Amino acid sequence: MNLFFLGVFGLCVGSFLNVILYRMPKNESIVKPRSACPSCKTKLSFIELIPVISWLIQLGKCRHCKAKISITYPSIEIITSVLFIMAIFSKPTIQIIDNQLILIIAGCMLYSIIIILTIFDIKFFWLPDTLTFLGISIGIFINILPSIIYLDYNKLITPLSYLFYSISAYFIIAFVAFLLKKILNKPAMGLGDAKLSAMVSSWLGLEGLELVLMLTILTSGLYSTLGLLLGVYKRGSVIPLGSFICLSFGAVWFLGNNFFLDILDRFLWWRYL
Repeated sequence: MNLFFLGVFGLCVGSFLNVILYRMPKNESIVKPRSACPSCKTKLSFIELIPVISWLIQLGKCRHCKAKISITYPSIEIITSVLFIMAIFSKPTIQIIDNQLILIIAGCMLYSIIIILTIFDIKFFWLPDTLTFLGISIGIFINILPSIIYLDYNKLITPLSYLFYSISAYFIIAFVAFLLKKILNKPAMGLGDAKLSAMVSSWLGLEGLELVLMLTILTSGLYSTLGLLLGVYKRGSVIPLGSFICLSFGAVWFLGNNFFLDILDRFLWWRYL
């Protein structure tokens, strides 16, 4: 697939993700009305909606009221574009890997959902059920797809096990969250994290979830430690754990299970019991 085309498509999708990120917390439709300036409410023309380029031409300001337009908007468009290009080179450990086109499409959908969930968790500590359930549905469908394409319905039992993985992951993480709350006398994880873990399992299975959670523990632990040392956080501060799950999820999808099994080998001590 042409890298330029995928990059441009990523910019356009990133523009749509900006709409979701702006409207969804306000419980507004993401389809209509047409986008408008948040300050003066003037509806934006086609020229003003060109990803990144419009922001550059207008010097980061509204053409009508001159209000400042956050650099977040073009940043999300660029990040989405880069991730869409990365989808071409992803090496996830899933059955559909032999079909490059479907693999790219799946990767683009996954990265889009991850971007939204990460930003919502950072800004609001919120992982919307609609997005995680959508992600779970797509993940299970992606794993079932090979059996449908090749009309090999006798092998459906293996991909359907991802549904069981997803349900198991939810209850396991929800139980861990319950225990941590009792032990620490305050919430350490939320049910949103459990649902996100279920989404990870629906795409990558239990082994993939194992790697994602270990990466999450290591990266969030390092981040928290640095935050405490630099005075950014105080003891007892809450961090957006879901965003670390999302980042780890994207990394395991991109590089594959075997890559992280080699790197994290010494941390996965229970495998040697």
